[in-house]
Amino acid sequence: MLAYRRLEFSLMDKNLSNIEEYTENDLADPETIKIICNMYCAYIIHITKTGWNFMIEHYGYEGLYEIDKSCDHGFYSWHRDSDNSFEAYKKWITDMIEGYPKVPDYIYKADTPEVIARTALQVGKTAEEVAKLFEMPLDYVRSL
Repeated sequence: MLAYRRLEFSLMDKNLSNIEEYTENDLADPETIKIICNMYCAYIIHITKTGWNFMIEHYGYEGLYEIDKSCDHGFYSWHRDSDNSFEAYKKWITDMIEGYPKVPDYIYKADTPEVIARTALQVGKTAEEVAKLFEMPLDYVRSL
């Protein structure tokens, strides 16, 4: 997985297809990168370490910097009143990638019925409600 965004959904929704993934083909399109950059700076999308590495390899830091400068809400626009140089941009990306946890990229898709059921219990749903909603055995839900 290179990048993804979580689509709007209800915590109680059994439809767990709330992840929209972005592939190499998507990230190879500069127009898609502009959209992703705007969403990234608004915390709507997550770019995995693998995704950043792919974009750096495909566009180079310079290419990403130029694309970012053309965005409404990219890194460049956030730092117009401070250091928005190419060097600062490259350092921002490098520091961010180095700060990623040492976990596989797929871990970010941890939206499983069990995880959502556990969250539902934490926000006040009863075990009976959760068991019925997710069609899970009541004893199993209680063990969560």
